[in-house]
Amino acid sequence: MSTTWAVILAKAEVRCGLGTAATPAQIPQVQEFALDRLAAAVARAWWPNLMVVESRPFAALWLVGTTYAKDAIVWDGDQKYYQSLTAGNVGNLVTDATKWLELTEIDPVIPLVQTGKTTIGTLEGVYPTEENAENRAGALRVEIRGGNIYILDQRGPAVPYACFRKGIPDVLAQSPEAVPDELVPYIVLGVWAAWLLDQGKSDSADRAEAQAELRLQDAVTKEVDQQVQTPRTRVLVSRPPISGYVYRGGE
Repeated sequence: MSTTWAVILAKAEVRCGLGTAATPAQIPQVQEFALDRLAAAVARAWWPNLMVVESRPFAALWLVGTTYAKDAIVWDGDQKYYQSLTAGNVGNLVTDATKWLELTEIDPVIPLVQTGKTTIGTLEGVYPTEENAENRAGALRVEIRGGNIYILDQRGPAVPYACFRKGIPDVLAQSPEAVPDELVPYIVLGVWAAWLLDQGKSDSADRAEAQAELRLQDAVTKEVDQQVQTPRTRVLVSRPPISGYVYRGGE
């Protein structure tokens, strides 16, 4: 669940004792404090609501109406890749051995920007299965070069899973993004702490800051730590991790 930025600001204004009586000068100040706290909250942990896990094949899906050049590589939508044996290859099923060669090895290169896939934030890791990605365990070794993800392992799945972390929600856009509910208490209490400090009430600000930190840590424990049951290590997966491919160029 999520909360709109307008609602968050309204809660922060009430917490600061402003409510509907906030002046034109106070409103942007509250928003500035809130934006700072939003950035701090997002940076604190790998929040599930700000993570995206996607399968990322090494080649585009074969489409019946697409014309393929000789040597073009396609994905069958499941666990296999095929290379075109002819030029002008259109309308021929990948199972047609006169038109397509089933590959047993694949170049383990995945574009960061891939048609039909989400392009967001930061790549957190690439994993052999969706479960691995969700638990952030057993990551494949990768490098990012020239806008591509290169897998360095020698062997791996036909379709790995990439885990991306979204950026800070764009709450000021024309169509603003909402904020995950688990971050809201920290933002509101954090704004209050900053407001009190700005008013010269340092003792009260310290107490408000402690409350804000406690609520954020509670959210981390509930929303992040408890959802990850396996250690977050970046160990090599077993050989092979699942039915998959030999990766050309892997170490």
